[in-house]
Amino acid sequence: MGDILAIIGKKRSYPFDQRSLVAELLGIRSWCSLRSDLPPEAGCEPFLCLDVGEHPVCTRMAMFALLGLLLKLPRCMHMWRLGRSWVIDGDVERQWQRMLNDAVRVPSYLAWFRQRSDSWSAPTRAHFRYLLED
Repeated sequence: MGDILAIIGKKRSYPFDQRSLVAELLGIRSWCSLRSDLPPEAGCEPFLCLDVGEHPVCTRMAMFALLGLLLKLPRCMHMWRLGRSWVIDGDVERQWQRMLNDAVRVPSYLAWFRQRSDSWSAPTRAHFRYLLED
């Protein structure tokens, strides 16, 4: 699930990337906690946060909470529903698509994620199929 965390905590490149969901949740006005000076043409992998330790503690906590939400862990879903009225069925998928959205990168974050999912076991891939769809 490190691949999902890498996308949740992806770095930003002003002015091409929108503010992250993590930044919005934590009220961070800038580029979450990481920024890269690479151009978007560099692809997606240089912008992914493959080491969650790069983020400060509060950002890591929010990243893991989002991971639980995306994996639809029952207790995590319950807690998010208490704190955020927008988290209902279907909204989780929309938030994931928003995190994947970056039309200026080739390959896209979704293409990178699909390629990484090729190494998952068949049951895992089937269970989390909804994360691989457009």
